[in-house]
Amino acid sequence: MKNFILLLVLLTIAINQSIAQKSKFGKVTKEELMAKSHSLEEDAKAAILYQEGNHYMEYNKSKKQFMLITEVYKKIKIYDATDDSYANVNVSLYTPSKDEENVSSIKAVTYNLEADKVKESKLDKKNIFKEKVSKNRSKTKFALPNVKDGSIIEYKYKVTSPYVFQVDRWYFQHGIPCNETFFRFEHPEYYTYRANSTGALPLDVQESQKSRFVTFSYTRDVSNNPNIVKNKFFNEKVDYQGMITIITQFNTPSIQAEKYVTNLNSFRSGISFELESTSWPGQTYQLYTQTWDQIAKLLHDDNDFGKQLKHKHKDLGVIIDQSKSKEPAEALVDVYQHIQSNYSYNGQIGLGLDKGIKSLIKTGEGTASEINLLLINTLRKAGVEVYPIVTKTRDSGVLNTTYPILSDLNYVYAAAIVDEKTIFLDATDKNILPGQLPLRAINLEGILLNAEKGITINITNPNQASISKIVDATIDQNLNLVCNTQQKFGGVSANYYRSNFTKAGTVDEWMDELETSNENLAYESIEVKDGKAGSIATTESYTMEGCSESIGEKIYIDAILGNGISENPFTAERREYPIFYPNKSTENIIVVVHIPEGYEVESVPEKAIVSLPEKMGLFSFTPTALEGKIQIHYSFKINQPTISPTYYEAVKKFYDMAVEKSKEKIVFVKKV
Repeated sequence: MKNFILLLVLLTIAINQSIAQKSKFGKVTKEELMAKSHSLEEDAKAAILYQEGNHYMEYNKSKKQFMLITEVYKKIKIYDATDDSYANVNVSLYTPSKDEENVSSIKAVTYNLEADKVKESKLDKKNIFKEKVSKNRSKTKFALPNVKDGSIIEYKYKVTSPYVFQVDRWYFQHGIPCNETFFRFEHPEYYTYRANSTGALPLDVQESQKSRFVTFSYTRDVSNNPNIVKNKFFNEKVDYQGMITIITQFNTPSIQAEKYVTNLNSFRSGISFELESTSWPGQTYQLYTQTWDQIAKLLHDDNDFGKQLKHKHKDLGVIIDQSKSKEPAEALVDVYQHIQSNYSYNGQIGLGLDKGIKSLIKTGEGTASEINLLLINTLRKAGVEVYPIVTKTRDSGVLNTTYPILSDLNYVYAAAIVDEKTIFLDATDKNILPGQLPLRAINLEGILLNAEKGITINITNPNQASISKIVDATIDQNLNLVCNTQQKFGGVSANYYRSNFTKAGTVDEWMDELETSNENLAYESIEVKDGKAGSIATTESYTMEGCSESIGEKIYIDAILGNGISENPFTAERREYPIFYPNKSTENIIVVVHIPEGYEVESVPEKAIVSLPEKMGLFSFTPTALEGKIQIHYSFKINQPTISPTYYEAVKKFYDMAVEKSKEKIVFVKKV
């Protein structure tokens, strides 16, 4: 249990009771309301004064099963009400057609100090809203009323769930500081759970037991005559020990979002529990811990997943027949482009179906699962070897393949095997090519499903981005730079350019957009051509202001004319989690500046070459004096899309050098 059992103490019930809830609903003081900032993090816009998560199991006689009860209570101080995220509460629920989770006992109050008195603003039940998110998911939402600078808000609710297989992750650490957390989970001794924690903060874990009992009600045929049924009602009392886990946390620092992170939830301090087994007296021991092979079989046999890969769809018959006679590489492209261009992604994820593939074909719109399962289905019928890859979306955090959990999986795309090469395919994004993936699909780990086998695979980010640019610049009489530029965009960079250019509609509208985004540019012409392998080539003519300046007898020119890196994205003193780039990237820029008539070169920036350890990145800046002009060759490469925090200092220095060189000047001086 990573980071979990750092302190384990068996306590008596008396000790357990001594650490009961530290804060009670409705107990707000004037001192708390008068506070202007947090004592440990003065810049915090809010702070959690107290949070409590109480999880326990309760037997439901009508359903004849244990239910998982989750009681949540939070008390939050608002220092700056412009950030309203903490005053808007969303409770996510699993709500299939039967056995729904439900939320109850919602209570919320805002407290303000007015005329030296504490004034309450209570949540009106009319302002509690339910929203259907997908076929099996919904949200219950409410917003705290009358929230101002200095307010204290508190709310509580209870979720009742028939799904005891997993206790959802509880977070001790948030984007704001937390003064105190009380977490409690109790379950019968006959249920065995496995804890899974995240984050680097140590947790104070205390365990104890308490005597409990449950009464089961059932009927049984007590007749000795096989031709007569005589049912009798029975009550059976079963004594058991309640296994209690309590975790307390004090003065938990905030965790702040940084550039190039998949999902901060993967790194914040938190804990969840997964059911491993049950062993009630008189019943068969049952193991619930799954393997990836078991999950693969479940998905293989599922009507909304595996069986969808076998269905015939008449509407796809033409593209299948056309592709069957071609080589697999050609068939792959034809089918992929057909699915990609004819069906649109509606933004919903998940492994199951929402409205179904028939609806997708009819309406042209569907979920990621519906589109990519149809893609796999069609590719197989066209003779291409292809398998589903199941994983988590990038913003859901890194998939932990050590703990196979079906509920962790929420995304599927395809892996085709052509000429012994694996080609990833995702038809939900209309601007990417075979072999590329939308950013949401890129995770470090995935499970390849081969019939009833689930194979864990490390997924290297397949996306690459490249920009090559040559800028030829002269200085006019007004000291503006007249530029002629040739550019080539490849990989993801070409996708972005193509998408934005297409949205603009015409070349003139595209030039208007570029000028709006950079007021120092005035375009004369742009020519755009499609290149090989999805690349884009452009030729541009424009006048540039702001990158040249005359002071006395000298002219100062930005060495790379506003290109390059203007600021370092890594400013924190240290970093505890990896850097996740969206792709590998290469940027090569050659700037040629003609020496103005009557001037000569006084100085040019010095050459610089910096590399990251293990060839993860390279930066070079090379000036060259030519006849009548100065040439600067700037190159910035990231060769490894995931970089360990071990190399954080090296990465910071790497960017510092690139920023410094990007700001340096070429200096011309009048000839004497």
